Amino acid sequence: MRRMLLALLLLALVGCAPTAAPAAARTAVWGEIPRDCACRDTESMARLSADLQRADDAVDLRLESMHDGWQVFSVTFDPGRVSAEQVKRIIEGSGAQLIPAPVSP
Repeated sequence: MRRMLLALLLLALVGCAPTAAPAAARTAVWGEIPRDCACRDTESMARLSADLQRADDAVDLRLESMHDGWQVFSVTFDPGRVSAEQVKRIIEGSGAQLIPAPVSP
């Protein structure tokens, strides 16, 4: 009987154990920036990347596609560490423009 009570107590304690905190939600904004020229596609993106990294290490820039003289990118970030308005100001200050996120088929 005593072992049974001990086993039930142990199960109750395991059920009450704290769980891991959920991962922080990340937010994404999309933009496009003109390609400098066919020989130097990355200068504008490098400038944008440097500007974003100065804001916060939790900001990630990803080149999504290149077409018609434009480089389309996404920026993901933790809104608890950096505000969406700050990210948008950096994007626009780097010569890029915000665009709507693509719709998944």
